[in-house]
Amino acid sequence: MEMVGVDRFGTLYFGTSDQVVMHLCDNPPCFRYDHLRVGTTADNTADMLAKDRQVKRQPKLERFTADELAEIRSSDENQYQLAARFGVSQSTIWRALNGHANYMKESNENGTR
Repeated sequence: MEMVGVDRFGTLYFGTSDQVVMHLCDNPPCFRYDHLRVGTTADNTADMLAKDRQVKRQPKLERFTADELAEIRSSDENQYQLAARFGVSQSTIWRALNGHANYMKESNENGTR
């Protein structure tokens, strides 16, 4: 027996792909019948916005000075240790290590960020 998510089960159960199963409790693995309702994608999007549950992407900010980038790139610490030290995510450190230009900012007069 193949395991499927609640959303896929709803499509199979209700037999239509133009409707989705909406989680009233906002817990995707939940399958309690009284926590689910059928709606359209537009209904689901409206529900998400009404509950302020959308992903909030922050603008790409320059996160490191040239000195900090040099320190990151020459460090013997692993990416997770560097992330903890600089207060960023591991993926931000990965991007800095792999030359993504939007990860550099100018330092101020005294060389700090």
